[in-house]
Amino acid sequence: MHILSDSWVCVRYLCVAIIYASVIFAVSDAVSSDVPVNGSKNFIIFDATLYKEKPDYLGQGIIPLTVIYEKKFWPVGSYDKNIAPDERFVRKLAKSIRPKSRYVVLDIESWPIRGYQRKPEVVEKSIENYLNVLKWFKQERPDLHIGYFGFPKNNYIDAQESSGTFMYGRHMKEVRSILPILTLSDAAYPSAYTFEGSFLNWTKAFLGMLKKLKMHYQGKIYVFMSPDYIDASFIDNHENDNKPLPDGMWRKQLEFAYDHVDGVVIWGGWKDHEMNRLKWDGRRQWWSETKAFIKDKNLYNYN
Repeated sequence: MHILSDSWVCVRYLCVAIIYASVIFAVSDAVSSDVPVNGSKNFIIFDATLYKEKPDYLGQGIIPLTVIYEKKFWPVGSYDKNIAPDERFVRKLAKSIRPKSRYVVLDIESWPIRGYQRKPEVVEKSIENYLNVLKWFKQERPDLHIGYFGFPKNNYIDAQESSGTFMYGRHMKEVRSILPILTLSDAAYPSAYTFEGSFLNWTKAFLGMLKKLKMHYQGKIYVFMSPDYIDASFIDNHENDNKPLPDGMWRKQLEFAYDHVDGVVIWGGWKDHEMNRLKWDGRRQWWSETKAFIKDKNLYNYN
């Protein structure tokens, strides 16, 4: 009896040990897939800035991201937004690019995905074009992580509207229309640029866009942001166009993004208020705030 009893106790402990080990491994796997080894949130900062004389390496915690802009999808001198790009040319383009990381964003903004209530075939054709270009790219470059810039569009005014309004419904319809594109993409890359000085309005537009997106999409979301004001036709006051954000505002935006999305793509450096391409300046406040944010969040080891 004692022998059987002791054997049964051993079996019980062995079963408990196996179950405990399974739980530990499961938890370890979940942790390793969701957060990096340094214990910080799995949050990525990408660099897609266009500054002149920018260093090739900006430091740990920042991943270079390649943006392929619209006119690149057509041969030089033959760009026509009303004609879909040639499949063979797009496939050749995909094969030829040599990005600094596996992250690539396609930026085509001329094909409409909203409006045309009386001509829905216009939007349908746009969706078809977007899907084709993305499909060709992914077939030629399965090694890359690819998505489109600006989906869903940051309709700054519409995104702030409450549910039940016409503009809210219009924005929601737009989000639904691009779901086939998002499904084929490796991530969503909406924008959350700053058009005027209200941080509150910026957060409302950010969350309005994000809420609608997350109703239908569960993938990774990396948001394009800029440390400078972006000019926009729907803003009455243009005195801040292309000027730097106030000190501290960029850091607040990084913190806000950290709480709500999976990463930020820093974009800027294209033109100043005199329409000149900007030169890299590592002394600017936004860059100091970015480095401090990376340090405080311990994002160094996640690439």
